[in-house]
Amino acid sequence: MIQAVMVISTLGKPRLLKFYDFQDPEKHQELVRGVFQLLSARPEGVSNFVEADAIFGPVVNLLQLS
Repeated sequence: MIQAVMVISTLGKPRLLKFYDFQDPEKHQELVRGVFQLLSARPEGVSNFVEADAIFGPVVNLLQLS
């Protein structure tokens, strides 16, 4: 199940956010921060699929598009 669609700039600014589960705006900001920190720390040339259990819970993968 898709939980969210996020488009975040390389500087960490959210460009598009769509959450499919109701959550508080504070939780949205926390999720965006966590996703950006996780993806920005990755080196170039690695897989576009990232396990994000710590951010969204078990069995969740992130897809990073360049």
